[in-house]
Amino acid sequence: MTIDRNKSKSSLFLMEMIVTLLFFSAASAICVQLFAQAHILSKQAEELNMAVAISQSYAEAMRGTDGSIESISALFPDAERISDQILEQYYDSDYQKCPAAEACYVVEVTLSPTNAFQIIHTRVLQLETKEIIYELTATKYINTPLSADL
Repeated sequence: MTIDRNKSKSSLFLMEMIVTLLFFSAASAICVQLFAQAHILSKQAEELNMAVAISQSYAEAMRGTDGSIESISALFPDAERISDQILEQYYDSDYQKCPAAEACYVVEVTLSPTNAFQIIHTRVLQLETKEIIYELTATKYINTPLSADL
């Protein structure tokens, strides 16, 4: 009878250990998923902060100058002029300006002049996924008459 009691105690102990190991395995799997998700969110926040800062720089450059493509190009000499009203600037994974072949991100800057307003639209895209990270539109009032008759 004594042998059966010891056998019963040891099997109960082993059962307890198995349940404990399963619990800690499940808890550690959940923790690993949380850390992976936190890393992804951190990377997205870093990309968004970079995109906002760059877009704001272009908008402030337009507002601080006469708003022409030439004046903005002078402030951003590395930006590639695509057409009369479009600039592109490429950035690497560390958010440093780089050639198009080494780029991870591109900033597209479009100027749209109207009679009394200059509008700038910036888009920051992740090149691999073509996903838009951030867009910004800013407007500058230009104090010019609509026609010479006025």
